[in-house]
Formats: sequence, structure tokens, C-alpha cells
Amino acid sequence: THKKIPQKFERSLKEDKSTGKTARTWRQYCTVVILICYVSMQLTLPFSESITKGCNTWTEEGLYGYSWNMMLRRWKVQHVKITVTDDSRQGSHFIRPDAFMVEASARVFKSPRTLKQHAACVADKMGKLDGKINVTGIYYNIWLSINDRFQQRLYNPQANILTEPWSLFEVFPAMMPSLAPLTDWENKHDELKQEVLKSNYTITFVADFPGMSLNNFMHHRIRNPTLELVQGEIVVQTPFYKGYRAECNKTLSKQGDVITLPTGRTHIVHVTSETPAHYFYKYIQWDEVESDMF
Repeated sequence: THKKIPQKFERSLKEDKSTGKTARTWRQYCTVVILICYVSMQLTLPFSESITKGCNTWTEEGLYGYSWNMMLRRWKVQHVKITVTDDSRQGSHFIRPDAFMVEASARVFKSPRTLKQHAACVADKMGKLDGKINVTGIYYNIWLSINDRFQQRLYNPQANILTEPWSLFEVFPAMMPSLAPLTDWENKHDELKQEVLKSNYTITFVADFPGMSLNNFMHHRIRNPTLELVQGEIVVQTPFYKGYRAECNKTLSKQGDVITLPTGRTHIVHVTSETPAHYFYKYIQWDEVESDMF
């Protein structure tokens, strides 16, 4: 016995008497169109970073960047400093990174789009406070590393994010370029990695731009902190007090130049070379002292 073919499928199997071809239904055409659109989208997504430039950081470049590296990269936000200028009081204020946020997340600061939204939110919230603060500028000093590379600035700390123009199709002007292709650090990194394995030292790599300065506080529970130059030229300004008078302003211009740093105090590292400078901190960490260096 033969089972009767349901009427809704029977129609799709009827042959056109003139051509002898099987007739196709509108559902089949729709399925093919959807599959083509899906496959095309998956093939073009890795290249969309060249279109949506306003959402990219300096890691969203090429095939490694936009969508294929979500499981390949590992972010570490080392430091977030937010400065707000107040026109009504002619002064500046520092606010916590998690201020006015329902749930604190460092992801807010990684994308130019969400950074602009955060700046607008902070200005709006502070304007509604009892003091009616008239916010005229918001400046972000954000340091981060990717995949255990050196720490570097993500945005220009002198750029007013509140007034910086943003477009989905243009590169955010306050974005600092990646120093990865400019700095030869891998050999020194591998060498120090072997040294760290044999000791209790911790290493933090830093790269910075010409003319920039880094204010860094060394916790008093950190032991034997030193700063060593890998590339470029820097001037290290240490506090003027007994025991560090000779190193109040010391220039490091050659690879391997080292300076011992005081603990419990802030020092300043000025980049004086015409090219980016690359250096690292080496120290012993006690107890629960956080590894955030600045």
C-alpha cells in the first residue's frame, strides 16, 4: 500500500508540463535568501571595522581585530582617572570611575561610543546635584594592556571628551594609536619572564608617548621598586627628601638604565625623547597589595 502525500507537499512536487522541472514554493525561495544573507553577513563582519570606525579601539584592526578575536584577547584595565572641570567654581574635580553607574564595569571606557555616553551622563547627573555644577569638560586618563602586553594610554588625557566630535564612520580623534608595532619589547619581555619565575619579583611594562608624563604612587608595602628603561628617553622626578636628593631629576637615556624608587610617595615619569618610550617597573609585592601601579 502507498501512503497518500499530503496536499501541501504534493503541490511542491508537481512538475511543469512544459519544462519538466519541479516547481518551487515561496518558502523555499525565502529560505535560500535568508541563508545567503546569513552567510554573507558572517563573511563581511570581520571587515566591518573599516566602516564602523567610531566604535573601534586600537585593537579593532584587521581580521584579528573586530569579531574573530573575542576569545583571543584579554584586557586588563590598570588605571582609570576621570577629571571634571567646573565653570561655575573655576576648578576641577576627580570622580570615582563607578560614579553614577548602576553596575560598575570597565567595559564602558573601552569603546569611544560608550565613553561619549558616559561623559554625557556624568555632565547631566552633576548638573542636577544640589550645587548645580556646570560641567564644561571631562578628561579621561585610562591605562590598559591587552594579552599581557605593556600598559599604555587609550585616550588623550588632554582631550575634552564632552566636546570631542564622535561619528560612527570616523575614527575618534581622542583615541591614541597603539604602540605595539612601534616598540620592540618581546625579547626583553621573554627574558624577564624567566627571571620572574626564579624570584618573587613582579614586572609591569609601560609604554608612553613623547611629551606625556605619568604620575605614579608606590605603595609603602612594595619592596625594592626599580624602574628600568628599554627604549627612548625619560626623566624620572622623585620627591626631594633625605635619601633621594641625588635622584631628584634623573635622566634615563640608554637601554638598561635603572633608578631605585621611593615607596609611600609619588614620582613622575616624563617622556623627553621624540619617539615613544618603553620602560618597566620591577618590585616585590607584599600581602594583599594590589598590583595596580598607577
